[in-house]
Amino acid sequence: MNIVVLAVLVVVLSILISSALVGLLRGSRIGTLMQGTGDVEGIYITVIGALYAIFIAFMIFVVWTRFDAAENSVDQEADTLVNLYRLAEELPQPLQSEMRQAVVDYAHSMIRDEWPAMAEERSSAKSQAVVERMWDVVHRMDEAGTDDVIRDHVLTTISELTELRRYRLLQSRTNLPGILYAALFFGGALTIALAALFSVEQFWSHVLKAAVLAALISFMLLVVWVLDHPFQGDVYVQPTAFERSLEIMTD
Repeated sequence: MNIVVLAVLVVVLSILISSALVGLLRGSRIGTLMQGTGDVEGIYITVIGALYAIFIAFMIFVVWTRFDAAENSVDQEADTLVNLYRLAEELPQPLQSEMRQAVVDYAHSMIRDEWPAMAEERSSAKSQAVVERMWDVVHRMDEAGTDDVIRDHVLTTISELTELRRYRLLQSRTNLPGILYAALFFGGALTIALAALFSVEQFWSHVLKAAVLAALISFMLLVVWVLDHPFQGDVYVQPTAFERSLEIMTD
């Protein structure tokens, strides 16, 4: 589902639920019992709301930091790939051509195969095969009489590339623990329920305040969920860095 449509649905649904909750509680015995608590309800809901606001703000910070780290990791991986392509120029033939072709194929495979695979929280067998081709070239460098300095540089670079890919795949499968999502939804439901429960003289004023709060909370929860999946959905880290790397290597 498109992220914009999903956001609209989530916000509208939260407004409808909160409005219905206001109407239900105002006409219930619980709502009657809450009459006359205006002197304490403001303080009470402020404390609850402040605690929840701090918690959800921290969660947004955490997932945004991880999303940004995923972007930086992809950029670093693409840069390392270009470095490997340039180092391959110092290799003797036919290793030079084999390594350079494998590097270009790696970039193509990231765009065509690995990104769609990560959207399903898995790795690409085709991309792994390209990595194995690069390591095969490394294993044959000694037999080809490659200079030790060049060999060490190529080995270090391909090791870094492999590690960055492994880290990216881990990022595509790692999300916030379920207990944190439970706390987010429970805190949001509790805050909205309190807003719907406490006495407000005018019905539509009460509905408006509860609906605005529900819309804001639901949208922030959606932001947390979207940023917590940096390689899935409509808002994700794109393989633009590999596209730029291809332009550099094939220019």
